[in-house]
Amino acid sequence: MRRILVRFFFSLITAAAFVLANGSPASAHNTFVDSLPRDGEALVVAPTTWTLTFAKSVPLESASGSVINGDGVRTPLGSPRHGTTDTVIVFDFPAGLTGGTTARWQLVSTDGHVISGRVSFVITSGVGGDQGNSSPVTTADSDAGEAASVPDPVRAGIRFGNYAALVLLGGLLFVDLDIASGALRTVRGRRLSTWGVAVLAVAPLIQFFVFVDDTNGNGETFVTALGDALSLTAGAMLFMRAVVGGVLAYVVYLLVRSSSFVRSLIPPLAATAVMYLVTLAYVGHSRSQSFPLFGIPLDVVHTAAVMVWLGGLASMIFVVVPSVDATQAIGAFKRFGPTAQRAVVVIALTGVIQTFRLHGNPGSLVTSTHGLLLLAKVMLVGLMIRLAARNRRVLQRHAAAAIPNDDRAKAILLRTTTTEVLFGGAVIALTAILVAVTPG
Repeated sequence: MRRILVRFFFSLITAAAFVLANGSPASAHNTFVDSLPRDGEALVVAPTTWTLTFAKSVPLESASGSVINGDGVRTPLGSPRHGTTDTVIVFDFPAGLTGGTTARWQLVSTDGHVISGRVSFVITSGVGGDQGNSSPVTTADSDAGEAASVPDPVRAGIRFGNYAALVLLGGLLFVDLDIASGALRTVRGRRLSTWGVAVLAVAPLIQFFVFVDDTNGNGETFVTALGDALSLTAGAMLFMRAVVGGVLAYVVYLLVRSSSFVRSLIPPLAATAVMYLVTLAYVGHSRSQSFPLFGIPLDVVHTAAVMVWLGGLASMIFVVVPSVDATQAIGAFKRFGPTAQRAVVVIALTGVIQTFRLHGNPGSLVTSTHGLLLLAKVMLVGLMIRLAARNRRVLQRHAAAAIPNDDRAKAILLRTTTTEVLFGGAVIALTAILVAVTPG
């Protein structure tokens, strides 16, 4: 069994390394720069092509467009081609455009985020009456609604479930291996681990097929769209995450079923966990903005520390504490405290570095949506740290008491830690939202 696992994980790690080595480390978010024809422009002759310029390279497989003629007929545009550089794409317009016309574009950034926009212009040739002086057409629906078939709240919900499962399962594994041996094999531990590994395998698979749908703007066959999605870094990483999630589920299953393989399974468990974190980091802001090469390892370390602190706390109150008496619970909290403190320091340091990386201009923290959400996240983490400090004081008073009251100390710790975990859930929710918001 050990030889089979070693060979399997060596093959998997080699495949992952190949994918990661070929992934572009460039900034992930893209930005629209210019259009020809321009928005609001009046043209005497109908244009035959539509040229769009972006700040960064555009994967042609992810770009699609459509045009609505003055008579209201909508026509999908064919696949684009690159213009003078890979930041420029060119669509061919259909013949016969007249009157107020709206052209719409959509593409997927290398981090998997869907962006879209529209350009409205007037073609005066062949238009009679007052239509030649008409304003560019407008529509009541929003670009956000057209950008993708899956609504943003649903996407955020899937990301939240993925993050929550990762944090809870990681925390439970840490607690079982370092704080309270056997926690994974309790009734609650089994239920939590089963739910966690299922979400870790299924959520990225759902995200992958959503990504396939996002990239299939030109009405391609499913097989072609699947190939296009896998050719993009974000699609390959989502698929790899689903595969690694399945392997992780099998390793956790072995851990739950038999304690005799615990030590031999620690290396493959650590390898799959790191690979999962890397694929998670690749589809997000870790490759955005300044110094993108530092973003991936920083994100991996940051998320791992969150798993230890927040996931460990959740496992303590939902798995360990209900399974032991007050004295054992106090002992578990005492063993968890020093590790949690170190994890908080790591979270703070990596968080500050990532903030400066994403927001080179500190003013954007209070002028952009991403910055304001990030500040709200920092405030919640600050409240969690304050609650953690209160728990440390409770443990210190308990240790100094002549006659320690284990039951009372356990009740206080449980109440405060539960509040801390609830704040942590809000932090995870903000993280799921922040992934889809462009840094200022």
